[in-house]
Amino acid sequence: MASKERLIQLYQLQQENPDDPFVDYAIALENHKQGNTVLAIQLLSALISKYPHYLGAYYQYGQLLEIEGDNERALKAYDQGKALALKNGETRAAAELGSAIEMLME
Repeated sequence: MASKERLIQLYQLQQENPDDPFVDYAIALENHKQGNTVLAIQLLSALISKYPHYLGAYYQYGQLLEIEGDNERALKAYDQGKALALKNGETRAAAELGSAIEMLME
């Protein structure tokens, strides 16, 4: 399936499931995959604002911010995600976010 078709399908799925954060997440990642990193960052930011409990978004958001050279906001995203992971007992996710923080601080 072509990338544009995949994105169209994801937007259709979003219309059918407007309250599913995974669909928003998938749209953001697909946009990044197609070279629209700035849009992907905006979409992940909106996702985190709307669904602050959606843990997977924090790591990807931080990664894309790093790609764009916004290390300060990336660090904040990782910190927020790590705090959420620890609060929810998600030790693996907390460790991954902690590693991202350490690598960014080096």
